[in-house]
Amino acid sequence: MITMPALIIRAPFAVAAVQGLPVGKKHVYKQIECRGRGYRTPYRGAVAIFASRNRDEADQDTIADVLALSRGKGRATSNDAREARTYCVQTFEKWRYRLAGFVRLFGVVTADQASQASKADYHELHVQAFDVTEAWQVETYLAIEPLHALTEPGPEFTSACAGCLASPPHNAIACHVGWQTVSLDEVPAVVSAEVGSWPVARGSRQLCKAAPSAILHDGA
Repeated sequence: MITMPALIIRAPFAVAAVQGLPVGKKHVYKQIECRGRGYRTPYRGAVAIFASRNRDEADQDTIADVLALSRGKGRATSNDAREARTYCVQTFEKWRYRLAGFVRLFGVVTADQASQASKADYHELHVQAFDVTEAWQVETYLAIEPLHALTEPGPEFTSACAGCLASPPHNAIACHVGWQTVSLDEVPAVVSAEVGSWPVARGSRQLCKAAPSAILHDGA
């Protein structure tokens, strides 16, 4: 049994983070996860990625924009939109509330740091987050890279969530607020080797050492 941090991400983006979004013969990975201030952490290492049980129709437009950009087009076409719709439906139906795989968290950038970045670096942060149009208001950018992707859905989140399994269990709303802690029976060796100390000890500095340029050019 291994205890480690986890993030719940809407299915199209969860799968894109661990498996990559298929674009022809290549895959485009979601390399930045956008979150609020409460997600700033000194932790670096493996993170379990679960697909959310919620969906948002706007995700189809987001994926269509990524497909178009990856194909060198200025705007999404009707074909991009259809492909995005199919991808979003399929990933949700297959991975809903299940473990999709694991990523390595290797950097954190704050909104203040991002605002001081060059226009090109700021845009690249959002592109790597799949926010091609820079429409999202972001407090914390989590820099991630794929570590291990499951080919079939893993355990359901509630069967692994430490809070859900506690006695008494935590409020179900807590499953979707802040970092989560999960306990997993089976974890690939490549993942277990990357699991750091979790939860992070109280008093640890929430210092974000990585500047946008470092993440974009030295990391991801």
